Amino acid sequence: GAEDEAGGLWFGTTGYVVSYNGRSVERHSYPHEFSSAWPLGLFANGEDDLFVFTSLGILRLQSGVWQVMMEYAQPERGIRASDRSLMAKNSRGLTVLAAQEGVYVLNEDRLTPLAGIEERVSSVLFDNDDNLWCVAGGGRVLKKLSGLKESEPHHFHLQEYSFYHPSGIWLRTVYNRFQDELLVHTWQPEFPAHRYQKDSDSFVVENIEGFKKDYHTNAQAVGPHGFLLFAKSALVFSNDENWSALELHGLELPFNHVFSFQRKNGNVVIGGRREPIYEIDYASQYWDSFENLIFQCEDKDGRFWFISLSGEVISYDPEEEDAIRYEAGVIDLPLAITCSSDGTIWVSGAHEDVAAVSYFN
Repeated sequence: GAEDEAGGLWFGTTGYVVSYNGRSVERHSYPHEFSSAWPLGLFANGEDDLFVFTSLGILRLQSGVWQVMMEYAQPERGIRASDRSLMAKNSRGLTVLAAQEGVYVLNEDRLTPLAGIEERVSSVLFDNDDNLWCVAGGGRVLKKLSGLKESEPHHFHLQEYSFYHPSGIWLRTVYNRFQDELLVHTWQPEFPAHRYQKDSDSFVVENIEGFKKDYHTNAQAVGPHGFLLFAKSALVFSNDENWSALELHGLELPFNHVFSFQRKNGNVVIGGRREPIYEIDYASQYWDSFENLIFQCEDKDGRFWFISLSGEVISYDPEEEDAIRYEAGVIDLPLAITCSSDGTIWVSGAHEDVAAVSYFN
């Protein structure tokens, strides 16, 4: 799935993609020769320009018209959709695509092969330094290409990082631009996630309590909040290199060819093949409402002070989600509450029909 520049959602399945604009769903069938193709990944290249990576090749839907960008000689097999990050754009506008026979550079409507990477590549991404990271080597090797330029895309410095698992692996890379962090994981059991250490130019194992031996079906960068890591029976998140489990409240997480992406509002969309699609409310900004309360001030400890419609003085701690109603010593007709520089709370109004104030320290 993917979200376009206008906020529309796109989801792919065998034979077609669907778009959802918040009101209606529209189906877009693949060209006839791709009618049996199943999707490996979607990439919204701005507005009204969608790249669809399928088992039979690469399609582009632009202004409602399909274009075959590449048709594979042999159908793609053995690579799960959840292992694919197939298109990336750097800060200078250089756009690359991963394909069966290597990495390709997008030049308007043409794809030009990137010399030096003539092998199957299962995912690509750019970091904040415009280094291109590619998963190659049968899914076991991570390649870093430094110094790529749009004018000279074939001149770069190549560095490789190898990973091993006795049953074989398909690495998946996830990058968080806010934190400049690169995470590597795979769906294989007993293969822990690894985090890239810039200072030592190496990968170290992530210590995730109670999660190492579970399947890592997918991972998602969530802006300033670090990473989400999905398994068949657990969902954990990281922030400042600490991992914690999220309560699922009976939710059954997708686990078959899992995909995920973060929307512009901060929420995370996750789904799987023939499984429900969920939107996780992960936005960092949201509204809190306090019915029948009139806000007055915030004190030095961060508590909110209100006067209720029935004339009560109430404070609320947003961190602890704890409210206190004050009765003893407070005037019987409070009209305003202020906080002085020393932290004293002043309630002004009237008491027994005489102008009065109360203070709380």
